Amino acid sequence: MSDEPYLCAHLQRLLTEDGGLAEQGIAIECEGDRVALRGEVESDRRRAQIEQVVTAHLAEHGGGRSVQNEIRVVPVSAPAAAEEVAIRGEPT
Repeated sequence: MSDEPYLCAHLQRLLTEDGGLAEQGIAIECEGDRVALRGEVESDRRRAQIEQVVTAHLAEHGGGRSVQNEIRVVPVSAPAAAEEVAIRGEPT
């Protein structure tokens, strides 16, 4: 029986419960001798942090698996203008 489902679940939990990351938006797929990370983050720094946490865990418990980091960086910026919100019963 393969340990892949257990490893993926453990890595997902590791990212979620890590105090510095608390990352829930990354998909983890364990495929043979590699672990693929997929999703979107707001910076290169965060992308590297996630890879580092997973790589460190695999170095100790991963049985020689490698990390394939497919996480995309999507910059986040402030809105260009304030959003207007209508209050029920008042004319807009």
